[in-house]
Amino acid sequence: MFWKNFLILCNDKKKTPNGVCAELGLSVATATKWKKGAVPRDSTLMRIADYFGVTAESLLADADSHEKAPTKVLSPITPELGTLTRHEVNVILRYRSKPELQGAVDKLLDVPDGDTQLIPAYVAAHSEDGTPDRIEHLTPDEVKRLENAPPADFDF
Repeated sequence: MFWKNFLILCNDKKKTPNGVCAELGLSVATATKWKKGAVPRDSTLMRIADYFGVTAESLLADADSHEKAPTKVLSPITPELGTLTRHEVNVILRYRSKPELQGAVDKLLDVPDGDTQLIPAYVAAHSEDGTPDRIEHLTPDEVKRLENAPPADFDF
């Protein structure tokens, strides 16, 4: 799996596997190990993915199921997010590949329930800290709480 995908990407860049290993600071023997079926460690896999501009998961995917080279990084996902780095895309893909950990990660990061619709809301800059106007994504409960809140008393 990995070796076939690696070869496809090397050929696309018109590079040899040994040449790519050298550019990544890996020994030439590393490519030989991969050719014999070894798979890179996660940290090396991430470096290779970054080098080629693909996801780490696509490097390990079944090459026979691909019509072309491994999946390229897509970005932006939404205009509000802007352009995602390869690292951010890989974090998202790893999150998706580990459903058994998603609840714990959501709780740790205080992420609302995945089925909860987020509503874009304009937040005006009325603070003294210089925070600019911005768009935030709120849950329906947060919107309802704000709608029922007493009006703010501003002295302008």
